[in-house]
Amino acid sequence: MVEETTATETHAVLNWLAEHPGPDGLASVPSNQLVRWLQGDDDSTAGEQMDPHAWILEAVDQTARPRRVREQLARHCRSLLELRPDRMLADGSAKVFRRPAQFLRNLFWLCAELVQPEILWAPLLAVYNERCMPARLDKYDLVDALRAALIQNQLDAELKTEWFSMLSGDRTYLNGNRTSGFRGVVAMPESPAQLGKPWVVQIASALKVMADYLAGLPDRRKEFHLLVAEAKEPFPQWESADSDLSLRSIQDGWPMWANWLYVPVSTNSNGMQRAYVWKYIADCMPDDYCQCDPRAIFGGEYYEVALSPEGQKNVTSEIVPMFEEYVMNNPFSSVGAMLGVVSHVMDLLERRARLASQESEANAAKAARARVLAGVFRATLRVHPEREENLRRDLEALIAQRYDTQDLTTLSPQLIEAGTDPTSYVQDRWNDFGSESGIQLR
Repeated sequence: MVEETTATETHAVLNWLAEHPGPDGLASVPSNQLVRWLQGDDDSTAGEQMDPHAWILEAVDQTARPRRVREQLARHCRSLLELRPDRMLADGSAKVFRRPAQFLRNLFWLCAELVQPEILWAPLLAVYNERCMPARLDKYDLVDALRAALIQNQLDAELKTEWFSMLSGDRTYLNGNRTSGFRGVVAMPESPAQLGKPWVVQIASALKVMADYLAGLPDRRKEFHLLVAEAKEPFPQWESADSDLSLRSIQDGWPMWANWLYVPVSTNSNGMQRAYVWKYIADCMPDDYCQCDPRAIFGGEYYEVALSPEGQKNVTSEIVPMFEEYVMNNPFSSVGAMLGVVSHVMDLLERRARLASQESEANAAKAARARVLAGVFRATLRVHPEREENLRRDLEALIAQRYDTQDLTTLSPQLIEAGTDPTSYVQDRWNDFGSESGIQLR
């Protein structure tokens, strides 16, 4: 039954468009079939179950050439918008429409679904700039519908301030929430010449704002991943999305839990993969994983690596998932807490590799953990030399593979960043430990 009603409505829409290839004027509004449909007159069987804008669009998409029909229908919508029904509604001259609020709401939603910015942007922006219609009338949310139409039909960055105000939680004329602002930024082109292409800088900025907002939520990581997926969805040709956004995340200072730990950049015909890898993951990789020396980027926070097929497989299936599980889900934001979790992950990686008789992987994880903890000891002793006895105990525990990583959560960023030469005691004892695997303090 649904297919039969769709076919009927498709036929009706096509017949009307064939009879009216160009827009009608104001004098013909009462008899304009599109107006009658949008204000709920002449409801079809489909109209009993769907809003007019929904069944009209569904009928259009069932045609043989939906893109052409959408453009033609958008021109009719533009002519109706240019009559300024919003202004008529405000000054009381909208009696030419039998149900002006229902008509206007459905008109805006149809514009949103048609997505024809080159045709609809100017008249929609005129409605926004005048701001004369009520937000809600006769149970119909008019401004909500206008906001949807504006988001989907942007031709330039005219509403950039509006979207970022929403993102910040401010109340604006368009009455949107943070999600509305985010969607506005994602759909916003830098210029008419860039229509259909992602404006990476602004999308990344919007994601940064949302990451800061989500920081205190227990499911922040899941919610953020959904936002990233939503940002990429309108641009199927944006193959470098993860790489572009990860670079911006580092440059813009996103919180650690929102960053990418491993970003594949390219793969050659031999299966070698070029990737950007978080520094602690790169530190856990055996030398034979890389086909050339890793190159530090972004101040050493990441490394550019060229991984062999086997190295890529092990990094993405063994190392990265464990860091994802522990580091990215760490609820504490201090540097000390992060380093404690990093050390714990490295310990787990070493133990798992030993059980699997993967000596090179185990030794790499052990060496990486040693370097992390050496930095912690060095910074702590520099700022708090009175802790030497505790450091002695902790160093012995480390050598015995029983180090309590929770102690690291008490350190502040200033301690971690202090980084100067340790006392001769720590230097000597650490080198004793490091001599087993060639590790030296650095």
